Amino acid sequence: MQSTAIAAPKRHHKPRAPRRTPTPHAAVIRAEDLGGFLGMGTTAAWELRKAPDFPRPVLLGERARGYLRDDLIQWLQSRKAA
Repeated sequence: MQSTAIAAPKRHHKPRAPRRTPTPHAAVIRAEDLGGFLGMGTTAAWELRKAPDFPRPVLLGERARGYLRDDLIQWLQSRKAA
């Protein structure tokens, strides 16, 4: 008697794009690169955006937003001092 193995169902998920770490001299940090710049995960970075003292994004195009690197560094330094 021949045994038949049941194959696992195939998943049809889109592969995730690798996380990009912005170059240290970039003047604008794109919203999707924010977590890498701050040294945390994407979800944690998105949660931080809700804080009232977090820098506001700048409009880069019709749908693209980014954060000024100097604003982010200043915000990080203010958190370090607190």
